[in-house]
This record gives sequence, structure tokens and C-alpha cells, in this order.
Amino acid sequence: MRLRSKVWQLAADNAQEVINDQAPVFGDDFEILEADAAKGGLMRIRQRATRADARNKNRRIYPREVLQLAIDTAREHAAAGAMLCEMSHPEVAQVRGRDFYTHNPERTTARVDEISDVADDGWVYVTRTILDTPEGRKLAARYKAGRAPGISTRFRMKARQARLGADQVVVAETMQIFTWDDVENPAVDGTTDFELLSDADLASLSDPFVSDPPNPTGKPMKLKALRQAFLALIVAQAAADEVLTARSNYHAAFTAASDADRAAEQPFLLQADATLMATDGYDVTTPAPVAAPAARQNNGLSADEIERFRRIADRDQAREAAEVNRLALDSAITAIEGHASLTALAQDQREHVLGRVRTLARIPEDVERLVTDEIDSMNRLLSDERLRGMGFVRGTTTIDPANPTGQTRVTREIPKWMEGVDRLNLAADDYRRSVGGDVNPDDHATQRRRAFNMERFINPLIEQVAQDRGQYRTAEEWFRASDALFTGGEQAFGDAISGMARDNTTTSQLFNQPTIMTFLLVQQFQDMKGLQFVSSFGPGAGSGAGGFEQASGGIGSVLRIPVEYYTPPTGYGTFSGTYDAGLLTPENTGIDEMTVQTAWLPFAPSWRRIAASLTRDTVQAMGNGPLSYMAIARSLLHMAMDKSRRIDKAIFDEMLAISDEYTAVTAAGDSATTGNNKLPNNSVYNGGGSISVNLNTTKTAATAIAATDPGVTYGATVVGALRLLTRGSNTAANYCGTANGPDPIVRPRAVVDLNAAGQVTTTTKNPFTVTAPAAQVIGYLDANGDIQAIPGVPNPTCAIDWENGILVFNAASGITGAAGVMTTTVTVTYAYAVNFDNFIVNNPNLAAGQSLENYLNGLFLQFDRTAALMGSAPRFKAPNLGIMSLNAAPNMTAAQIFYNYQSPKGTNLFPTDDYFAERTGVAFARHNSPWNGKDRRILFTSLGTTKYGIDTPMELRGPYPAYDTNGKIVARDIYYAEENSVICTPQVQNQAGTVLNPVSRTVILR
Repeated sequence: MRLRSKVWQLAADNAQEVINDQAPVFGDDFEILEADAAKGGLMRIRQRATRADARNKNRRIYPREVLQLAIDTAREHAAAGAMLCEMSHPEVAQVRGRDFYTHNPERTTARVDEISDVADDGWVYVTRTILDTPEGRKLAARYKAGRAPGISTRFRMKARQARLGADQVVVAETMQIFTWDDVENPAVDGTTDFELLSDADLASLSDPFVSDPPNPTGKPMKLKALRQAFLALIVAQAAADEVLTARSNYHAAFTAASDADRAAEQPFLLQADATLMATDGYDVTTPAPVAAPAARQNNGLSADEIERFRRIADRDQAREAAEVNRLALDSAITAIEGHASLTALAQDQREHVLGRVRTLARIPEDVERLVTDEIDSMNRLLSDERLRGMGFVRGTTTIDPANPTGQTRVTREIPKWMEGVDRLNLAADDYRRSVGGDVNPDDHATQRRRAFNMERFINPLIEQVAQDRGQYRTAEEWFRASDALFTGGEQAFGDAISGMARDNTTTSQLFNQPTIMTFLLVQQFQDMKGLQFVSSFGPGAGSGAGGFEQASGGIGSVLRIPVEYYTPPTGYGTFSGTYDAGLLTPENTGIDEMTVQTAWLPFAPSWRRIAASLTRDTVQAMGNGPLSYMAIARSLLHMAMDKSRRIDKAIFDEMLAISDEYTAVTAAGDSATTGNNKLPNNSVYNGGGSISVNLNTTKTAATAIAATDPGVTYGATVVGALRLLTRGSNTAANYCGTANGPDPIVRPRAVVDLNAAGQVTTTTKNPFTVTAPAAQVIGYLDANGDIQAIPGVPNPTCAIDWENGILVFNAASGITGAAGVMTTTVTVTYAYAVNFDNFIVNNPNLAAGQSLENYLNGLFLQFDRTAALMGSAPRFKAPNLGIMSLNAAPNMTAAQIFYNYQSPKGTNLFPTDDYFAERTGVAFARHNSPWNGKDRRILFTSLGTTKYGIDTPMELRGPYPAYDTNGKIVARDIYYAEENSVICTPQVQNQAGTVLNPVSRTVILR
């Protein structure tokens, strides 16, 4: 109520801010939860940390509500693993007039995992993990020996002076808990002793004026002190006789005052105090108030006097409300200082944000919104510059006032001519919500990805389509000239499809309408994850913006991309290794010439097609209209979504293939026989199928797979398997591959080119051929490890496990075996990859006392080595992008040092939420596309080096009639969609086809 706020206002007069405070507790009250090999550390302990509603010998008191609020805020840091403890409190440094704790990693001892609520007896308990650090190992030994040091709270608080009996005490009003440190001597001046306060003691702390200082003169107490004593008793809900006595004492002194003006206020104050007491449940009828002097017994005050009293009351109430708001505002700002969004910032950035909040906030409710707004504003300034330095470009973002979470979106005014498209997109999102799936339209990550794809890819594509379709200058011109639907896209779409169901009206006009075509383009591309990693390109090799030359006419023809390469001069221009002739050409000597030549890289776009059919009965039964179940419309939507997923996978697979193809080694006519021991050493046979292959290259393939051995098991159709030799020696020094594991096999690629006569020719790069046993037909391995037929190539007999370097056979292959190994000779030609590094994540050999989290720190060192190799001679192409699957990413996030890289100083630095870390100029992103790298590859490359070019955007055609096996027409309509496009990675190479500056390399997680 209002009175209590007044009491706190008076108390705030003596407020002070304290940092470098500590509340030590003896170390002998603890429980060891896990004595050995605790997750992420050496051991876990639970122990007393601090106490509420108690006075320590430092005369400090932490009220229960204040301490609990600080605990609730601190838990966010503990949950993030960011609450680290040190041996003894760190030093305090002053920055811009404020005090801050310094951080000393070499003194780190533990991590706070959990903080309990304040218990009934006031105690707070913490659960900590003792870390594997120099100080942590010492600490763990002391806990095991039962000689633990104490722990001390490291915190900042705002406090006030108050009286408790005859003692002056410090009472915390707000607290910010940073962590608990280990201290060698917690019992200094008895600070570990806590005296639990009684309810009466706690109640008396509500007002620092409850007990006046000693009064040796015997003079009457001051009016202010008497009134404050009276108000404090009401706040403390004291007994009625105490309250009435204090009220009588105050009014008696007021009446005796010689100040006539103040005495004149007595009738008003009597009524005001009575109202306050009644509000708090006190009976104000007895004893009767002290009578006013005779001269003032007439309660008939003049109107001017009453108005003056009211103005005084209103003024006091306004001042009181302003002070209450100020205190609440200060409390809200203090509370949010520990929020994760602020602690992730650099110190100067955090101070900037808080300074702006203090300046702009008017009420406590403003604080959180302003923090979000200021961080977003700062991020836009910081991240654009940083990302440009890494090769990333991001669209302009703005705060969305309709978005209460403070998220950002790309500013995009929907023009009138695009409203139909927008309504169709909203209807499609409603459909996605109803059926579920892997895309949630309401997810922040989805919204950011869509905004990025619209800005970088879809909008330029729409403009280009408009120019190609009708030679229009802009998409708006195309819409207004060609689209009768632009004022009601979804209604026209539904009506047109309804008409198709009734009278077989052709869809060619419908699908060529700008609204419908644009809607389908958006649906194809808006949710693709791969688009953010590639750049688009089109015709115009000479435009300066990059592009292709169409070397032969017609859709689907060969495209040629020019690349330049430099050849340094010989002679005095020689440069090799560390030797450099330095161009120091003597006088009267011919000057050696350098050359710049152009190589044309040929690529061929491919047709991607997908079809659907629906019976007319189905269409009619399911209903028509934009908000009902439009079977045709939704089938077309699924076609667009399916094509989108396929392009996503193709983009990621292209990036991986380019890496494997660089310096791939060809093994021509590699023959495995019983005589040369390759079959006994590297094969497995089981006529019943479902064979298992040991992938430990120091053991034979048929050796039983031990718990520490990597291995793979195939489906029931696989009866034989052969580990391909690649770099192996066919001995235990490694029977195949290297000591780290098998080498991946490079997948063949069709290369389309023009010969000297201008004819299109197709060759296979890195072919895989099986010449023995004869007549083998290569299929593929499905998700269950069974051999399946490639479309158009029936009756497969074998397949390749590309990542593990294994050739598998089914019973139709004709292979035989004995004693668990194959006996049929196998001869094969293939190419294997060597452009990769290795890191062991499965069953690694940990050093004594080393945790897995500590071991995984080495993965970041491997990243640095890989990036350094790529940026050094002779490659000279440093990466700025690392890509992996969602399941591979935890090998990074589990490392102890990951928190240093997951939130670079300044948050939300990346254009989409698929990015999750950055280290030494390489941004790491994760995806859920089922790419060929599976969960064991981390690809290092450069942003935008892989290109996605569209010769013909996806177009929908139909309906076409369907016929039964007798050639008779049936009531079923067929629709299909097709796109002609190319996904490629042009790299600088010379006339001989040698890549000079490879753009990618992988790390294999073994």
C-alpha cells in the first residue's frame, strides 16, 4: 500500500552501493555427490553458500525476498555454465567510474551448476562441479581429504543503513550474485557466524527510524521521529495498543508544537492517519485521539485551508509515487544486469546499453524492452562491419513494433501488386502449421532465414523472370501488365483450380500468372538452408559481376565460365618455396615476362522434374476454395517443397564433392585376391547376409568388432564386403587407408564439354568400375544398408559405401567365400580422397585425469591448423565458413572452451540462426540436410564459391490426361513441374585443368 512505499522512501535516504563484498561460509558443511569422473569435471559437491534473514558479524543482513530474487537471476548464468569460481576473490578494477571484478582463468576452481531456493531456516545451498584445472585439482584433493576451504559469495548489492536494537546494521535492498569463490580463511572476524533474526527483529528492519538514538537530555523526541515510529509500527503490523499509543504520542507532541501553522494541520492529519490505520485493519475508535487546543476545536476549516491541505497531500503523494517508481526502476535495471543477453556483450558494450537504458527508461516495464532494442541497434552497427570483413553480407533489419519478443526482421513493405502473393504465402504457412513438419513458420530462425533468402535470392530472381518473360523493366510492370489476379491472388487461385476440376481448363495461363508463379518461386526457395552459403549467377560473363557464356543454343545447353590464372615470370622472377629471385634483373638483361591466361570451365544445367496425379473424384470430394482442402493446390505446394529439399542437398553435396575431388588419387585396376592376401585381410563374407565390417585399419575386416573399434553393419541383402586398399599397406601397419581409418572414395561426376568441333561431349570424372567379377551392376546403399537399383539401371549386384571406402556385393553378384572371408577375385578402379584432416571423437585415448570436454578443446586447435594450411602456400585460399550436420555440432559445443566462441562479443552477429559459432575468422553453421558427409564431416570453404544458376525456373504444367494399361483414358489428371539449373563451383585452374587455389577441405570426425 502507499504507506509502505513511504517508509522505503525514507530508508532509501541512506542507500549505498557495495561491491567487492563477501559472505564467507566454513567449508566443513558439504556433501560429495560424485567423487570421481563427474561430467565435465573431477567431482560434484553440494554445500552451504549463504543465509537469508540472518545477521553476520559484519552486521550485514540479506532479506529473504532480496536474496531469492538474486538467486533467480543468477540461475540463468549457472544454467549456461558461465558461473565459474576462483581460488580467493578476484581484484576489483574501476572502469568509467564503476567497479568490476577482474577474471583470472588460471585461478578457476569450479563451476556452479545449481543454486537452491532459500530454505525455511534461511540457508542457501549450491551444487558445484570441481573442474580439471591446476587450482581445481588441488581443491578436489582437499575435499576428498575432508579439509575443504570455505566459500564466499562474490556479489554486488545496494544496501541501506538501519537500526536493530542498539546496533547499526546494513540491509541489502538489491543483490547481484556473480558466483561463489573458494577462500582459504573464511573465519576472519567470525564472519562465518550467522545470527538468525526473529520475526520482531525482521519487522523492525522495515524502517531505520524505529529506534531513535539514545536521548540523554530527556528532551521530547522530534516530530519526524515520532511520526516515523508510528508509521513503522503499522508497516510491521504491530499490536493495536502499540500503534494507538505511538499515534497518541505523536499527535500530543504535534499539538504542543508552538508552530501554529503546523498545529493547524492536525485535524487533517488525524483523519489521514485514521484512514491509514483502518486500511491496515486497526480499530481507530479507542482510545480517543488527543483533543486539539480550544482555539482549534472547531473542525469547520475554511475551504482555503482544506484545499491547501489537499494540495500538500497530493504533492506528497506525487513525490512518493515518483520515488517508488525510481526505486523500482533502479531495481529493474540492477536485476537485468545479469541477464544472458547483457553478459554476452563486451564490457564497454554492456555499459553503453545500460547507460542508454538509464537515460531512456521511465517505468520498470521499459527496461527489458529498451535492453532488447539497444542490443539490436548495436548489433546492426557491429555485425555488418564484422561480417563484411568475413565475406558475409546481410540485409537491413529493423525492430518490429508488433513483435513483443524484440526479434528482428528484414524491413519489407508489401506493395499493392504483391498482396496476392503475400496472401498465398500466408495461406501456405497456415497449411504448414496444420500438418507440422520440419519447417515452423513461427520460429525465429525460420523467419530470419526467409528474410535472408528473399533479400539475397528470391527478389532478384523475380525481377529477372519479369525481364525474361515480357521484357519488362521491373517485376511491378510484369504484374500490372500480365496479372489479372494481383488484387486477390488466393481467391483467383482457388477459383481457377475449381474450374480445372469442373471443366479441365488448362493451367498454362494460371501458372504463368505473375502472382501464382511468384508464389511458387517463394515456396521453392524461402526455406532453403543452402542458399545462404552459395551465390547465384546467370548470363553475362562480360558484365563484371560474374556469370556464364551460353556456348550452344537452347535450354539446357553447355555453360562456360571464364577464370583467369597468373603465371609468374621465370629467370629473375623465379619464386619457389622460400627462394625468391626478387625480380632483381641486371642491367642490359632481358626482362622476364609474366602471363595472365583465361581458362573456360564448362558446366551443364540439368532438368529436375517431379509429377503428381489426382483423380477427379478426389478433387471434388475434398472440396475447393482457398481455405478448404484444395487437393490440387496442396499437391503443387508439396512439389515445390520437395524440389526445395532436393536442391538443398545438392548444394551441400556439391561443396563436399569439390573438396574430395581436389588431389584425388586414382587406383587403377586394384585387384584383391586370396593370393595377395587382400581378400583375407580386407574382406568379409556371410552367405546369409547382414555382415559386419571392422573399420579398425590395424585389424582385418573380419575380426570381431571390439567395444573400442569402429565398425559398420550392412543389410540382409549384402553377403560380401571388401575394404578398398587406398593408402593402406595390406599389413597390420594398416591393412587399408591410414592409421586414422579408411579413406573416403570420390564419387564419379559427369563432365559435359564442347569438343573442337563444337559438339557436346560427356565424360566421367573419377569413374568407379568393377571389372572382376564380370558383369557387375552398381546400385546404391539405402538407409538400411541394403543394395537398391539406381533409376534406369535395374538388377544391381554391388554398391559402394563411399565414406567408409567399402565395396559390397549381394548374392546375385556371384561372389563366393569361406571361413568368413571372400574367395572371389575382385578388380576395381576408383579414386580416393586425401584432402582432409582427422580428429578422433569416438573412444579417444584420454590422458590421465583428462575429461572428454577438455579433450574436445583440441578440435578447435585442429580447426586452426586446417584453416592455416588452406590459407598458406601454395593454396592461398583461407576459409571463412565451416559447415556440418546438426549431429556433428555437439562435438564442438561439448568442448570446455566452446562458450568463448558461441556468442562473440555482440550478439546475433550472423545473418541466420543456422550459424552458431565463430573462431579466427571462420563462421560455423549447422544444417539438417541429409548430405553425403553424414555426421562425420566438417567442411571448411569460402562463402559463395559454390554457385546456383537457374536457366529455367521451376514451371508447373498440366493437367494432362492419364491412361490405363489398355490405353484407355481415366478420370485422373497429371501435373508436373520442372526446373533447369546448374550447381557448380568454379575454381581457378590452368589450361591442364589443375586447380590452383582449392576452396575447400574437410575434417573427418573418426
